[in-house]
Parts: sequence; structure tokens; C-alpha cells
Amino acid sequence: MKDIEKFIWKAKKSTYAKDGDFYEKDGMKYHSFRDGFYRFEDRKIGDQYYSGQEVIFLEEKPVWTMSYSGGILTDAYESAEIYRFLHQSLMAEERRNTLRGPSFYQQAQMFYFNEFSGDVERFNGREYIRIGNKIIYELHYSGGKM
Repeated sequence: MKDIEKFIWKAKKSTYAKDGDFYEKDGMKYHSFRDGFYRFEDRKIGDQYYSGQEVIFLEEKPVWTMSYSGGILTDAYESAEIYRFLHQSLMAEERRNTLRGPSFYQQAQMFYFNEFSGDVERFNGREYIRIGNKIIYELHYSGGKM
């Protein structure tokens, strides 16, 4: 599973986390990344609140997946600012958890938290962004080896 962990990190840093290119089909957004025998597909539906699934294929067979659902919880803040901060959080260099972002990241008054349990083979977690004591964004995720 070490190879998959390395590939997950590389794929995420090359797609959604860096606000990378995507294509749209049937109202869904797709991110794709390939490296050697591995292929990463991320498909999501929605904007303010969204749901999606990431799948890693090895030689075109699904070997790992992560499902996620969440989004912005308030209209009090600009969504572009929240998602810009989320992308910065996901790009932060902490490798203890390669499945989403670091356990903690801060920039000015915005705080990112990632609560995670398990390992790459079976896991679940919750990430959220706070301003002061108010949670303004939240996402739940789970998955593992197929």
C-alpha cells in the first residue's frame, strides 16, 4: 500500500488540491491523473455543497476509493475565499495523512482542521474550516482498499 499512498499524495497535489484542470459531463466535474500503471479519477457534483468519489485504478482495475460529502455551511463569507483557503490547506506539506489535508493549518483568521482515523486501507475522517468559533465549511470522507 506504500506505492498507493505515494500515488494518492501526488495525484491530489496535481488535481483538486491545486485547483487543477477538470472537465464537466452530465453536471459533474471530473479530475484525472495518470502516472505509470496508476490512474486517479475524482468525480463530484455540486458547488457550495458537494458530494463525490475518488478512485485509484492499477492497470485499469479499481484498487482504492474515497467517498466524500460536504461544503460551505453559511452565506456570511465569500465562497471563493473559503475554497481558496481549502486548496492552500490541502497543499500544506504534512505527510502523516495523505488522504486529505494536514491535521491543522492556519492563515490569518481562518483555521483548517482534519480529524482522521484508520489508515490508507480503511479510514474515515472529517475536515472543517473555522473562523473564530464558527464552523463555515465541513466535509466527511471515508474509504479504503477495494
